[in-house]
Amino acid sequence: MVATRMRRVGMLTLATAALGGGLVFGAGTASAATPFTCTGQVFLAQSVGNGTQLYSGAFGAGAIGFSAVGPVTSTYYNAIGYNPADNYIYGIRADNLALWRIDATGAVTGYGPVTGLPAKGTVIGGTAFAGLNVGTFGPDGYLYAMQGTVPRMWAIDVTTNKVVRTINLTTSPGVADMVYSNGYYWGADINGRIVRINPNTGGVEAFASAVPGGGYGGMFTYGNGDIGFYNNAGTLYRVAITNAGTASPTFQVISTQAGPASSGNDATSCIAPATDLGITKAVSPTSDENAPLPAGTTVTYTLIVHNNGPAKSSGYSVSDQLPAGLSNVTTSTPGCTITGSALSCTGGALAVGADAVITLTGVADGSATALTNSASVRGNEADPNPANDTSNEVVTVVDVPLVSGAAAAGVFGVAGLGFGLRRRSRRKAAAA
Repeated sequence: MVATRMRRVGMLTLATAALGGGLVFGAGTASAATPFTCTGQVFLAQSVGNGTQLYSGAFGAGAIGFSAVGPVTSTYYNAIGYNPADNYIYGIRADNLALWRIDATGAVTGYGPVTGLPAKGTVIGGTAFAGLNVGTFGPDGYLYAMQGTVPRMWAIDVTTNKVVRTINLTTSPGVADMVYSNGYYWGADINGRIVRINPNTGGVEAFASAVPGGGYGGMFTYGNGDIGFYNNAGTLYRVAITNAGTASPTFQVISTQAGPASSGNDATSCIAPATDLGITKAVSPTSDENAPLPAGTTVTYTLIVHNNGPAKSSGYSVSDQLPAGLSNVTTSTPGCTITGSALSCTGGALAVGADAVITLTGVADGSATALTNSASVRGNEADPNPANDTSNEVVTVVDVPLVSGAAAAGVFGVAGLGFGLRRRSRRKAAAA
């Protein structure tokens, strides 16, 4: 949902010419409609010509892959949301503020203009109402929609096609899309600030965050409550929010993934069942205080993400803050990047019982006597067993020279024989 462009549409060219008000059916009647099967997909709607193309997305290694759902629609729609009550996507036509329902085949069913919305051109808070470009389903089952530049939000009952609640906001949110999480509606403005909307009071607040500036027309929620901020430039930022209801909520970017860019994005998602992902970590070669690794040894770490069930996972993110004393770190695992001393990976679907393997190598450079760290995994779905989301702690003991052999020979030489001093860690190496 892009604030600067509110044109957006469903997904299938309507089979009839009845595009005005009233009930309109696409290539399939209401009785023949096919609901989506939820597997944790992300749905992305992008403007194409005078219409909108809907895509279904699947998480992968470092990117999200999208496939078209039906052809481009005949007119624009926006403010989409996935309704878990019936597994259809709903959106609002840009030309006449009519409610559209989209099914799994791309068939569109129209229900006419929403009763209770203001007429186009109505001035609200000093801005003319032009349509709805921001939308998501709330926990009460209503489609919450607004124009991002107007200080008002409407709750729409999609079963009756009527506004059931009007929320006056304290200011215009300035967002291009929003999602519900942790009791609030969230979006991002053009400056990269994360905006919180209180549906009970209408309060609107903006907070500094770690996402860059730009348009965020596509937003969705992960099954564990994280929020996906999809930048119109084609980058997805996965953000975890803590202390959501406080005066100073915390925003942590968990991972980033690449996707298609568009100046006319809109997004939503469905929530798949909870499943237990766990992670373990091992090191090679192993060492201990009695057999430390010589400085300069190449060390290989192996991380294994395992799906313990009971459901399929739609994807995951892995992070690992690498220890000081490990240099020249590289990885060839698809979907993984190393920035400074931090490893970040994203991966796709994992069946129950399946593993995903991540490897990285580095050099124990001798600047630390022990290399100690662990990795963590964060699944897309809720996790019933967070205890195994952090791997075992791995300790690599390194034999670190205090003084080089040449220097020692000059200072401590005896009868022309030089020697070097070394320090050894007294820590036992953890079992790999």
